[in-house]
Amino acid sequence: LRQHHNLRLVGHSLGASACCLLAMMLRSKYPHAFLSVGSNDDSQKRLHVYAFAPPPVMDYDTAIGASSYVTSV
Repeated sequence: LRQHHNLRLVGHSLGASACCLLAMMLRSKYPHAFLSVGSNDDSQKRLHVYAFAPPPVMDYDTAIGASSYVTSV
């Protein structure tokens, strides 16, 4: 991922859960590539997931840890 690109993952239902899991995998494999640039503003985050009606695929602690880069509606 180039420095000036951001990655947004969007999904509904099972696709939303897949996006959440993919984001977790990407962040664990390439932590330096998905750090926020500049401030803590959401618009500055390099990776963010928008999950619409996802079935639960994480335990409570993992979901809290992912809340900085996953928005679930």
